[in-house]
Amino acid sequence: MTLQTQTTATPVLSPAELRKQQALERAARRRQNSDPKPPKPKAPAPPKPEILTDAEGSDTIWGAVFGTLVGLCLVGAGLAVGFGVTGLGGQTQSYWYLSRAAGFVAYLLLWGSVVWGLLLSSRIAQGALRAPALLDAHQFLSN
Repeated sequence: MTLQTQTTATPVLSPAELRKQQALERAARRRQNSDPKPPKPKAPAPPKPEILTDAEGSDTIWGAVFGTLVGLCLVGAGLAVGFGVTGLGGQTQSYWYLSRAAGFVAYLLLWGSVVWGLLLSSRIAQGALRAPALLDAHQFLSN
């Protein structure tokens, strides 16, 4: 028995083809060894405007209304004093207007303090209003 070996002839490549094949093999090895790049994070979407429907938004609206009323009362009292001091009002009744405006503001502050005290001690607005903020406002209005 004779053992025959089969030999296959490898094709002879030109230098240009050999360089091309080697470059392809190197590129394939690099692809296998390299880690895939993580995807780039997307830019965050711009925030959508919130509609004032929660308790914090309604607090903001009521605070703005209350602040506007107090500001208008103070402006009215200041105008009354200004007209009385300058003599533009004819008869000087500016002190009467000033005392009325001060009484009105004091009444509003007293009313606000009572309402806040009732909200703190009742369960009317248990989940809608924050108790620490109400307590601070009540103490501020009471003093």
